[in-house]
Amino acid sequence: MKKIYFKIVLIVMFLLVIFGFGWSKQQRMLPYKNIISIAIETGDPSVIYAASENYVYKTNDSAKTWEKIYNTDNTIRKLYINRLNNAVYILTDNGLYESRDKQDSWKRIFIGSSTLENNCLCLAISDKALYLGTRQGLFISYDSGKGWRKFSDNFSDSIISCIVINQQEEDIVYVASEKGVFSTQDDGQHWKRIYVIYGSEMPNEDFSDYDGEINEQLIGIYSMAISYRVYIATR
Repeated sequence: MKKIYFKIVLIVMFLLVIFGFGWSKQQRMLPYKNIISIAIETGDPSVIYAASENYVYKTNDSAKTWEKIYNTDNTIRKLYINRLNNAVYILTDNGLYESRDKQDSWKRIFIGSSTLENNCLCLAISDKALYLGTRQGLFISYDSGKGWRKFSDNFSDSIISCIVINQQEEDIVYVASEKGVFSTQDDGQHWKRIYVIYGSEMPNEDFSDYDGEINEQLIGIYSMAISYRVYIATR
């Protein structure tokens, strides 16, 4: 009986360690609903930004107190922070906004030529470029957002759902679009399709010239991550 009791205690302790101590509910919660994105300032984890659909909030004391620093009639998609200079970026359905002065002022740094181009979905930042994914193509800026170039090859008007940069080699970037996953090894100058989630036809090993049926699941790619391999999460 003692052995059984001891085993039960060990199992309970194990479950507490795995499930109980890993996360804790914070009482210092942001008193606003529908938070869709969070970003933490590089070098100072006590500075946190949170966004709802139309507002951006900021805390300087690890979530003890919050202040509203930005509001818009546009729909906010996501927040990003540039780890090089702590500039804050807000992706909306009507362009990309940036603040470099502790959020005292905001500037719209990207304006597309159509409603779909204005609808910003994802952003990736390297030492050399900003990569912006929209509902109608990929845009790249090599001068911190002053000018933008639309990539005009075989996924020029595609929905861009995710962009990731290889942190060990920042020249290498991966983009997930509705026409496949593409990669560049020269800061976005040239791109090659490296993978597709096919529909009825099995592609060859070389995906770059594949024009068969492509599964719409690619539109539903939620995220990608890089370790020694590239990982893709779909619905």
